[in-house]
Amino acid sequence: KDGQQLNLDNIGTTPLAEKVKTKACDLVLKQGLNFIS
Repeated sequence: KDGQQLNLDNIGTTPLAEKVKTKACDLVLKQGLNFIS
């Protein structure tokens, strides 16, 4: 996970990375909501 995070930081300015980050955030939010409820 640490390696992936570093890679995301390194390519954080590319449109593809932005899409990946957005999808990751959506997944985290959904998992969080499922965990709460």
